[in-house]
Amino acid sequence: MNALTETITENRGEFSSGEIVLGIKFSGGAAGFTSIPAIDGRSEYGSLVDARKAESAAFSARIRSGETDLRPDSSGPDAGMQDWANKWFNEFGWEHPTYDA
Repeated sequence: MNALTETITENRGEFSSGEIVLGIKFSGGAAGFTSIPAIDGRSEYGSLVDARKAESAAFSARIRSGETDLRPDSSGPDAGMQDWANKWFNEFGWEHPTYDA
């Protein structure tokens, strides 16, 4: 997938101007996605990554300040990233992975 991503990035003008999402699914069921930002730099995935980094920095600051009542936010960036992945599982017509607890 790296070679394909590199080829598209190096020849970006030859492809659609919007964000491009590439997916790969292995015979064992594992799958992965990569995102190439739109020509103007916009990227839904990139925005989610930035939000996750900001939340992580804020969480770390709360820990350093001595706050002890810390709970994960089930509607935060991690949920947004999962929604993004689910959207692409649907777009590619792939079965969503199941996780054993």
